[in-house]
Amino acid sequence: MGLKRIVKEWWVRPLDRLRAMEPDLRHMAEMFAVLLDDCAVQEKSAPFLLVKFFHEVSRLHDKMSEFYAMIQAFESVNDGRYDALIRDLHAMSVHIQAAGRNRYQMNRTEKGETVTPENVFLGGIFGIWTFSVAYWMEHQESDAFPVIVEQAKCFMEFHVFFMIKTTTKLLVMTDTGRYE
Repeated sequence: MGLKRIVKEWWVRPLDRLRAMEPDLRHMAEMFAVLLDDCAVQEKSAPFLLVKFFHEVSRLHDKMSEFYAMIQAFESVNDGRYDALIRDLHAMSVHIQAAGRNRYQMNRTEKGETVTPENVFLGGIFGIWTFSVAYWMEHQESDAFPVIVEQAKCFMEFHVFFMIKTTTKLLVMTDTGRYE
């Protein structure tokens, strides 16, 4: 039984799939840390920082087939060792999908398209009309702008904290082979 598992893991190579995504994960984690620092210092720029956040997430969202293949590879060789990893990868995929490209959500871009303030939309809460980030940055004197800033900040923080934590654990795994 143990030999069969070893051969299957050698054949499927889930860690190699993870290592192939390492540059993207490392870049994303570094950018997210900078975004959180910038958001803490310059709170009014949260809508613009959300555009940068969406740009980074969209890069990974465009590679979701590779991401799902990696999850499937770990699931196919899982004998209990990868339970936590698989759970976190599935949760991370939900965060990526929620913040990824979708013409009906905030990040209204298509695959490969550059995320700009003109195609990220905020509003639609508390009776506030939905407009692009470019519009909101031009109308900072509006009574609604503090609500828009809070919307952008909360959305970004909700996704970023989990993604940084999981990405950090994944990067450790690429070095050690253990998910902690």
